[in-house]
Amino acid sequence: MAFVSKILRQKVPLGRLLSYQSLYECTENHGLVPPSGSTHQSIIEKLSGNSTNTVENMMTGKVLSFSQIADDTLKAAAKIKACGVKPGDHVMLFSPNNENYIAALIGLMSIGAIPCLANPAYTEYELGEICKASDAKFLIGSKANGHVAKKISEDQNVPVLCNVDDLPEFSSGCAPISELYPADLDDVAVIGYSSGTTGLPKGVQLTHGNLAYQRTMVGYEKVFPSLGATQALIMPWYHAFGFTQLSLSIEISSDIKFLSHFDPAIFLNTIQTHRPAVLAVVPPILLFLAKHPAVAQFDLTSVKECISGAAPLTRDLINELMTKHPNLTGCRQGYGMTETTAGAVFQMTGCTKHGSVGTPLPFCKFKVVDPKTDEAVLDGGSGEILLGGPCVMKGYYKNDKANSETLTSDGFVRTGDVGTVDKEGVLYITDRLKELIKVKGYQVAPAELEGVLTSHPGIADAAVIGIPDERAGEVPKAFVTPSPGANITEEDVKNFIASRLSVEKQLGSVEFMEAIPKLPSGKILRKDLRKLEESRRK
Repeated sequence: MAFVSKILRQKVPLGRLLSYQSLYECTENHGLVPPSGSTHQSIIEKLSGNSTNTVENMMTGKVLSFSQIADDTLKAAAKIKACGVKPGDHVMLFSPNNENYIAALIGLMSIGAIPCLANPAYTEYELGEICKASDAKFLIGSKANGHVAKKISEDQNVPVLCNVDDLPEFSSGCAPISELYPADLDDVAVIGYSSGTTGLPKGVQLTHGNLAYQRTMVGYEKVFPSLGATQALIMPWYHAFGFTQLSLSIEISSDIKFLSHFDPAIFLNTIQTHRPAVLAVVPPILLFLAKHPAVAQFDLTSVKECISGAAPLTRDLINELMTKHPNLTGCRQGYGMTETTAGAVFQMTGCTKHGSVGTPLPFCKFKVVDPKTDEAVLDGGSGEILLGGPCVMKGYYKNDKANSETLTSDGFVRTGDVGTVDKEGVLYITDRLKELIKVKGYQVAPAELEGVLTSHPGIADAAVIGIPDERAGEVPKAFVTPSPGANITEEDVKNFIASRLSVEKQLGSVEFMEAIPKLPSGKILRKDLRKLEESRRK
């Protein structure tokens, strides 16, 4: 099967893209076979009978073999089923990375339930909102955030099945299920959460076909030529990037050394001790590796390549990183979103165009269009990036309005990012239409913060934008109009947000103003606020 653009008017050798096309696709498949089989079936097959490879919690030292996880998964599936969970039920999985997380996640899929993957740092307010929006019938929490799950359970009458930490005890005495749920590729496997291009978090329905497509990428030599025998995983597994890393590591039977959260000393010692060849992380961690003085105390020479995702990686940071770590042969980045099951575009092996995000992955395609007309932008001009292929989600759960705004009639997803393509078909992200703020790779929707801010009795109106931050990439800044007679301070505003929203949504600064700039329709003129900030930095 050749993945050549259907609109190309002339023949080109495989592996090359014509200049300035209206559609860009990967033109070589290297023998990759389109995916088949459900996620849980594939992962359980890789885990079963493998007592050699292990998953190790670097925070606690707890180690489980792949075969033990397979057994735990099938027992957990049996217990969860016995608790009344049925095929199609939505179950909120609300936990940091944990050696039992895999069994909970795949166990749910194995009986046809749909895991809804929530950020374990969510507050009661945040988890409560997505729990309602997802129609979750059950919760699985963790010891770290059990109080939050308990409160939501009481408020919404949603039973808590167990804590992930206690999953083996929860399912002890259960015989493993003998048959896996027969899911089709088009069936929803998991629901993640994304703010899309704007607005509040929405449930992204990813199918077994979407997830199988990502696992297929390990067979593509230009993406992962040598991942190595050990993977050091720091990205959270509820996140599309983290889940992809986890499933690819299982797919190639690598030993997995993971952290539940970023701890600099444990992270660096993990690399020094277990010597992974490749690190897949977000730009703030690469910034840490490039600048923090503690890094020099550890031997990181095993790492030959870094792979970055979830947020833009600058050319300057790449150069600084590779200068400080001469053992690195490359630092490549990919591009995608939760709506595209993580990556759809990637810098292939050998790509030296630092600052670009590369070319389409196999099976995938993109185009750059005028955001007002949807006409293709040619000759290297800038336009909105649209992504297509088997990576594209089935749609947002019960959100027709967001689906119509995000998904095109020909199967592309609007990214809200602005890009340009050079003559070799390499994509560059240059700006964005979307309002999202990217804090350490996490999406923060201004509308969510504004809704919380204006619920404060001392705040009459508010607007939020992202401002540059060296460590986080961006941080939210709030512009606030106080209510008449209110005596409110910046600390008051920050504390109010801190009491309701998770850590990545905390305000970097607050500015008080008489009125928020808006159109007559009431839409906030964020671009005017951004221009104001930019003028101050010049």
